[in-house]
Amino acid sequence: MNRIINTVKENGYLILILLVAAFLRLYRLDFQSLWVDEIFTLNMSDPSMPSAQFYFEMELREGFPYLYFYLLKGFYFFLGYSEWTARFFSALSGIASVYAIYLLGKELFYKNIGLIAAVLLCVNEYNIFISQDARPYGFYLFAIILSFWALIRFVKFPSLKTALYYGLFTGFALNTNFFTFVNILSQVIIILFFIATQAKEERIKILKFSIISGILALLLFAPNYKMLVKLLNFKSFWVPAPGPTSVTDLITNFLGDFEFTKFIFLILFIYYIFKVFNYEKSTDIKKIHEDKLQLSFVVLFGWTFVFFVFIVVKSYMDISLMLARYFVSATAAITMILAIAIGSIRNTIARKFVLTAVVILSLINLFVVKEYYSKVSKSQFREISAEIVEKNTNSDIVVSSWGWLFNFYLKESTGRNTIESPLNEYVKDMASGKVSNNSFWYADANERNYLLPLELENYLNEHFILKETIEKYDTWAKHYVSKNGDSPFLNMNLFQDAQFDGSGAMIFVSNSTYTYPKMTLAKGNYSIIMRGKSLPAEPINNENAHFNIIINGEVVGSGFLDNKENNSGLVVNYTSEVNQMIVLKIEYDNDVNINGNDRNAIVNSVQINKQK
Repeated sequence: MNRIINTVKENGYLILILLVAAFLRLYRLDFQSLWVDEIFTLNMSDPSMPSAQFYFEMELREGFPYLYFYLLKGFYFFLGYSEWTARFFSALSGIASVYAIYLLGKELFYKNIGLIAAVLLCVNEYNIFISQDARPYGFYLFAIILSFWALIRFVKFPSLKTALYYGLFTGFALNTNFFTFVNILSQVIIILFFIATQAKEERIKILKFSIISGILALLLFAPNYKMLVKLLNFKSFWVPAPGPTSVTDLITNFLGDFEFTKFIFLILFIYYIFKVFNYEKSTDIKKIHEDKLQLSFVVLFGWTFVFFVFIVVKSYMDISLMLARYFVSATAAITMILAIAIGSIRNTIARKFVLTAVVILSLINLFVVKEYYSKVSKSQFREISAEIVEKNTNSDIVVSSWGWLFNFYLKESTGRNTIESPLNEYVKDMASGKVSNNSFWYADANERNYLLPLELENYLNEHFILKETIEKYDTWAKHYVSKNGDSPFLNMNLFQDAQFDGSGAMIFVSNSTYTYPKMTLAKGNYSIIMRGKSLPAEPINNENAHFNIIINGEVVGSGFLDNKENNSGLVVNYTSEVNQMIVLKIEYDNDVNINGNDRNAIVNSVQINKQK
């Protein structure tokens, strides 16, 4: 008991900092609706999703390694599948980052620097934001801080033990974000610098241990290599090209974008550079790892300079990656620079005054200026979905360019998938007869405004009545009531045992049969048209996905789906000799996986057209 009491006394300030960090990250955790990327997270980590579909969706939609999503599933098992649980994991990552940066500062300098760094990260607005965001960035930051902490220990005390720790934590970081490879590039340069400054015997020793660390890290990363290959093949991205103030804007964003604190932080940064440049103590270059200030400069400069230069150059020459959250790992290095500057102020009163001023001003910015905990700032998917559910008394379908995302809020209430399609494409498909022109809701968000060409607007006015318009923060919805009668298109959501993608299309990832409920079919000749495509783009063993169309237990037709976009689909003719009740089944029967190439299929629509 005395040992616990003594530990609390010795670490009282750290415990207080962590408690404040927990409050700032857990307070009103679910006040904001999930926004686009967060709903991606919840959909990808849905514990009810079959493993085959999980890997299919990850390769189709995600840009992160698997670990984060597996850990979320574990949290759901204990705390339930909800937006609060997903954000709670991020909040814990944020709190852990505050503790990790304390360890980093303590290892790089001494305990007080670690405490100052923990205080700065505790009240940092951007860190609080990513700690209340159901995405892996806070988790990534935590892992990167631990990786650099282990790197510093390895550089200071190169041994098999520190090499294994470094490899372990770097492998952990690689499993949180693919940007870790850029962080590793900076770490490799730092290690090479220290190798170059040592005697031959020591060089060989450090190099040998570094190789062991690298092998361990890559082995831990290995399960994600397919995802990495997919990302490296990307040829375009939505992020705007960088501009002349892009880096300045990023750093400003990290530091809270508040005039008072920006002024203080600028002075502190200049003060740190001044101390480094005017450092007169003569140090044997072979022992630079023993000099705290010079070691901090080598590590922190290498950390930030290499990362920023690599991403900025790539953004100018190739795909732009100039997005604040992609640079989040650099916030720890920037925080350490500011902490060292504050800790280096010799006047005790001035040092405490500066730190207190930064804390107070940061909290004023958070609570008063930005109104972070009371002002809506994320797209209101949750609120507009709730209103659609309330007003959708006829259970009309919902269409959205963010269909896969709206499913998170709508599917449980409506029992059906939201169809993923931009409004102009959906109206075109109705006009061409590809989809039914029944009543529907259209919802959109994330700066996608209502915009239709005149001819499509005229089509809507001719065939629909606009009954309802709803507007929320960065989201809107419209309810179109059809003036037409019955449609030949089957309601895809009624197929039993079916799996769906975000567009509302049925997906077939293994041999399976989907069954449509009983329906009446009048006497006559019919064309059953199933539109979709076979995956992958190239046939496997010269064969695409094969389907059987079954009515009342009898195969009435079969064929292969094309693997090209906008193909004519699979057409089966059927004659109903009498008026009858039928049960329609769609059977996929040639699933195969050869050398990692998996045959799958997507079915966008099924219609039964009566021939004249």
